[in-house]
Amino acid sequence: MNERQKNMFDLIQQKGKISTGKLASLFYVSPMTVRRDLADMEKEGLIRRYRGGALSRMKEQELP
Repeated sequence: MNERQKNMFDLIQQKGKISTGKLASLFYVSPMTVRRDLADMEKEGLIRRYRGGALSRMKEQELP
């Protein structure tokens, strides 16, 4: 995981849920770059993607 992906992951963990557009604007990259980064993180089992953003796996485990 590169530095940007690590920072994105940390932000997703803090917020629980965040949109692709918000991540793109915060990290000054294109939405496509964010989607690629999120796909990599999802393959590793770190997050869960949804249409337009990402969810923290930690928040899923807290749900009843």
